[in-house]
Amino acid sequence: MAAKHRVNLINLPSAPGTLANREGAAGMGVVYPYPDAFFYPPHTLATVAASLRDAGYQVQAFDAVVEAPRPNWVEADAIGVFVSYASLDTDLAYIATLRNQTSAKLIAFGPAMRFVGQEVLAHAAVDAVLVGEAEGFFVEALQQWAAEGALSAPRELAPGDVQVSGYNDQGLMQDLETLPFPAWDLLPYEKYPLLTILSSRGCPDQCAYCPYAAAQGHRFRTRSVENVMAELDYLNERFRPARLIFRDPVFAHYRNRVVKLCTAILERGLHLRWECESRPEHFDADLLRLMQRAGCQWIKIGLETTDEALLVRLRRVASAAQAEAYLQQVAETVRACREIGLCCRLFVMAGLPGQNAATAEKTRGFVEQLRPTALNIKLCERYPGTDLPSLAGGDRELQMQVLQQAQATLQARQPAPGLLVRGKRWLKHVVRGGGRG
Repeated sequence: MAAKHRVNLINLPSAPGTLANREGAAGMGVVYPYPDAFFYPPHTLATVAASLRDAGYQVQAFDAVVEAPRPNWVEADAIGVFVSYASLDTDLAYIATLRNQTSAKLIAFGPAMRFVGQEVLAHAAVDAVLVGEAEGFFVEALQQWAAEGALSAPRELAPGDVQVSGYNDQGLMQDLETLPFPAWDLLPYEKYPLLTILSSRGCPDQCAYCPYAAAQGHRFRTRSVENVMAELDYLNERFRPARLIFRDPVFAHYRNRVVKLCTAILERGLHLRWECESRPEHFDADLLRLMQRAGCQWIKIGLETTDEALLVRLRRVASAAQAEAYLQQVAETVRACREIGLCCRLFVMAGLPGQNAATAEKTRGFVEQLRPTALNIKLCERYPGTDLPSLAGGDRELQMQVLQQAQATLQARQPAPGLLVRGKRWLKHVVRGGGRG
């Protein structure tokens, strides 16, 4: 395709009465049962848009989650549709509608395509499914399309199929610095409460339930501090986000990298308010103080459960001894945040295989005693690519009710609006999605 060809990229609407957070759970998606829930802007789509624009394509990007679909979103030579696992049924239905409205080539992409690509091909009238991190080979897929004239039949395309190097056999990029910065200006970024940045991808840990490792792999892939700082400068100068979230699954896995990044932020004089997530054992009081000085306002850590045997079975930790140390580290991290005035959001899970209301009650007591700034409860979801045992049976909703008591207790203790758990409505719903939001 030459530069005159038009490519539209679409984050499809949510189903009525819901909110599709397709970027959640590392792009595997989370669907909330009410329309005003928390969501992440479509970082993957924005990065694909940037790569296309850099290659000379005429690009439009539409986010129908936050804006009404426009008549011209079907006016293109090719249309890329961001599809997630959690929203798959809704996405397939909307793709069918698109197919009836346009003769454009339809391309499905997103981290979940490694696991549901064949299902998309079987049930949606798409011309191609891009398998792997499409940000790095979307352009080459279009170029091959132009060279062939037309694909002989709908098919999956992986980086190797379009002669793109720098990927592993799972379709994951080896050098993240080859990617452009996301083209947020092509999206309705003023409507987003935050913008996101990925300074690393992947997690070397082996948690059986985690969609992040399934989507991004177990190799911890990092960008250089210089490259991350260049993007922070770009975001600050071009968009001035009120809130910035590092979407890295384990932001602080390399402590020295975080120290260098925070030092660079302070030396540059950047005034950004940001958040991050990592395992509790990655933090210590000195690091947290440095992060706070550099603009960090929230950290997110996973507790999941206080059942030590279950932590071992789910491979959150390797042994009973490590389980005890892990719970101690959770407590120390929450206490350190409270002492320095840094907000800490703690995550727990209901419906874990082997968990029951009694163990959930133990977790509730632990959380209430710790007093984190906020508590998020997720109902365990079995994402493709994870190694989670069967979720059948159990008292999942009862566990949710028990853990929500801790939410209510924390909410009553936090009079400041900025420190409340995520809304009263959150207490009334069981949320689909076992990973982070």
